[in-house]
Amino acid sequence: MTINTSMTVDPFRVQVARLFAECRKKHLGQCCEIPVLGGSYVPGEDDEKKLKKEAVGALRAREWFENNAPADAQPLPISCRELEDRRYTHGDHPVLDFCVALYGFSLSVNEFDLATHPSFGDFVSGVLASEYSPDFVKEDDEGLGKRYRPRALPGLNEGLCWNPPKGKCAAT
Repeated sequence: MTINTSMTVDPFRVQVARLFAECRKKHLGQCCEIPVLGGSYVPGEDDEKKLKKEAVGALRAREWFENNAPADAQPLPISCRELEDRRYTHGDHPVLDFCVALYGFSLSVNEFDLATHPSFGDFVSGVLASEYSPDFVKEDDEGLGKRYRPRALPGLNEGLCWNPPKGKCAAT
């Protein structure tokens, strides 16, 4: 008997499938919280396949961020609640927290597509350079401008969310 070792189990898919199965079991036909992402959905009625894909993408993005972003920017917020909490935190690093929340939101709008979305550093550089950034970001009391040189980021809109520029498939 030969065992196929090329097939590996994706722990994020397993975790998300379990969480959605629990929701379906407890709340079939009733509104409940979307696992991992927050917000609400109705098991058995809303598109669980799409929501599961997004939840898996969110968990992968969080892991990627953990390995590629600065330690003081951790963790990447991925649920609605985490995004709002991080955006409005007034702790030791409000500008960094604000940028991390914007990055998490921008990734979510782009379906957590890490292949096309700008890196955290490029994104923060764009936020620091944007005319749409709030005053507390422009004042940059934390010195983020020393870590991330302010420069325009094509596709960064007035809501400080990145969208692929027209005619582009990937971030530049």
